Amino acid sequence: GASAGVVPLEIGATTAAAITSLSGPSDGNYQYGQNLDFAVTFANAVTVTGSPSLGFTAGATPREAGYLSGSGTDVLIFRYAVQAADVDTDGIVLDGVLRLNGGTIEDDNTIPAALSFTPPSTAGIRLSTAAPAITSATTAVATYGSAFDYTIAASSSTPVTSYSATGLPT
Repeated sequence: GASAGVVPLEIGATTAAAITSLSGPSDGNYQYGQNLDFAVTFANAVTVTGSPSLGFTAGATPREAGYLSGSGTDVLIFRYAVQAADVDTDGIVLDGVLRLNGGTIEDDNTIPAALSFTPPSTAGIRLSTAAPAITSATTAVATYGSAFDYTIAASSSTPVTSYSATGLPT
């Protein structure tokens, strides 16, 4: 107990904020331009400075999901936009550690957060960015300047939602 006139001194936490869970995008086949968002949950709120990232491997290529949001909370969001050359048919593999890249991730007592974690299974997160390929094109015979039907068949796992034609007579 404290004696008369002595005030007990409380010292702040000295244990680093640890990662308690990590969740990623749903299993699926992700295409060029789609985002892969990862939520990293810490035991308590953390503050972020700079540009930390979450490393992973897509196929044989190292990639990084950059810090997006969450400073001041216990959940940080990291995002990666699938690039045109990304291909991974058996699922991406997380590195198991956050990279600071010159930044910081600290708790309210400015204690650096523990950055390593046990990666969850990401075998179902696949990247396939092959561009749609035109497999055939046919047209009906038409008189110059008149309307005609033109059919294009494309092979792709991504729906082709728009196209443009140039050089057509008006």
